[in-house]
Amino acid sequence: EQDRQALADSGTLEADRIELLHARVESDAGDFSAAEQRAQELAQRHATEAPAFHAEVLLLLSDNAYLQSDYDQAQAYADQASIWIENSQDADLRRQLATVRARIAVDRGDTRSALQLQQQALTLARDLWGDSDLRTLDMLNDLAILASRDGQHELALSTLERVAELTAEIWGGDSAGLATVYGNLGASALRAGDAQRAEREHRRALAIFQQRLGDSSMHTGTELNNLAAALEAQGQADAALPYFEQAEQALVAALGGEHVRVGVTLHNQARACLALGQLERAGKLLERSRAILRPALGEDHPRWAVLQTTQAEWLLLSGQPKEALSLLDEAEPRLREAFGADSRESRRARELAARARAETARQPLSRPVDRVSESFEGHPG
Repeated sequence: EQDRQALADSGTLEADRIELLHARVESDAGDFSAAEQRAQELAQRHATEAPAFHAEVLLLLSDNAYLQSDYDQAQAYADQASIWIENSQDADLRRQLATVRARIAVDRGDTRSALQLQQQALTLARDLWGDSDLRTLDMLNDLAILASRDGQHELALSTLERVAELTAEIWGGDSAGLATVYGNLGASALRAGDAQRAEREHRRALAIFQQRLGDSSMHTGTELNNLAAALEAQGQADAALPYFEQAEQALVAALGGEHVRVGVTLHNQARACLALGQLERAGKLLERSRAILRPALGEDHPRWAVLQTTQAEWLLLSGQPKEALSLLDEAEPRLREAFGADSRESRRARELAARARAETARQPLSRPVDRVSESFEGHPG
């Protein structure tokens, strides 16, 4: 009788593993509520008798919350999973936990912690599968992104080039995974100051995503935003603006109108409008962006400081230099801490502050300000 019960339990667990795969597919497709419901049912069924599977379900719930920009809930699920995982010998679950925590750390602005966590995940992946496995390449891709954010541009670009080469060998030259790596190469190139290369990489990524996923996927919307950012960085705001508009449409269709990525691309549209002298439209876009990003990220997040800097530029161009300077005095220290004193974000804030002080003293400066729009990176696996 015990053997029959064990066999029945085993069959139930295998069936529920398939259910967990369905939940992953739903989450990846943006059907977050369906994924949440399915995963919650699985978590309740296996809370005691299958702790490893229960922890895996909690990690999916964490990732599902992360994709909806609910970082507090994502952290809570990860913490629940860690109670079992950190005392486990299951190296893959420990890798998954480190990866989830690294992504949450990134979106909370803690790049250094994210680097340490992602290095742990990469080491575990190499021990499990070797250097050329796609799962290891996924970890290496994420580590390269973090290196780029930390200012290690040469390392990031060379690593991503290797990831792209191996991904093409395994999946072919038109795979969505390869397109994701191209997009990450573009974002890293832009961060390194090579906007022309960034444009080339984002055009390659966009072409593949449009072919594979259509015009209304999260990935297509992401690359439309990134291509526009690369064009704007080359002083082509007029060419960038239509791509930002298309990015907004695609991201709203894929993720809903309150997602962080929508808030960021609205901010980027506002930047392009400022460059084109469209102050009224820029102000409305910034208002919409603030309404999304303030509750989602909070006012201590680096992206909020980037938005404050753009709001300050709008105030400056609208003839309110004192108000602009007040915002910049708040934003610049956070930008310096998050991105470094020599980053584009910090330089832009300092240059705007110099203009605001000069205009307050009735000594306007004519030097143009470096324009900064935000790119997104992705995970090929």
